[in-house]
Amino acid sequence: MSLVSVLARENFITVVSDGLVVNLETGEEIHQSYKKFRKISEKQFVAFGGNQGLGERVVEVLGYQESERDLLECAKKIRGDLINEIPIEKASCQVVLGGVEKGSIVFYAFNNNHNQDLLIKRPTNHILEYTFLSSRNSSINLDEIIQRIGNRIGYNTPTKTIKIQKQLNDEVAKTDPSVNKITFNLTIRK
Repeated sequence: MSLVSVLARENFITVVSDGLVVNLETGEEIHQSYKKFRKISEKQFVAFGGNQGLGERVVEVLGYQESERDLLECAKKIRGDLINEIPIEKASCQVVLGGVEKGSIVFYAFNNNHNQDLLIKRPTNHILEYTFLSSRNSSINLDEIIQRIGNRIGYNTPTKTIKIQKQLNDEVAKTDPSVNKITFNLTIRK
């Protein structure tokens, strides 16, 4: 399954991923400590789940540049390319592009399924926005877990949101063998 969580408030965004990569055909473990996100500029990132090769291809296409990008345009182009080149029946690739864009925290989530829309989130008024890159086929309710943990810890600082995300990851790893407890995290502030 893999698990990448993205939590955003109006002044910061945090990303946490587990480290496990599994061959989707054989179930064989490929990596135990693999970071599923990369910075694409000083205050922007790409995160991916699903097929590792497709995720790495997205990272390669984006590369790293010093200047801020138009993340919406990048998301539209990459989503279109994935849909046109890789049928969802052949391989799945889930992507989040996020960070600071035009002075605001934002993230865009999408996959290569032409039946699913591009998710656009810009947190405002102290409201937490979040998304997950995972298999929704799982019986685990990620929304319920994030709310339960978040209500106990709070969402007002990056330290707290990363703590929530790591606890979420640990809970999922207990019941899902395709998620491990090795995590990586990233914080971007406005």
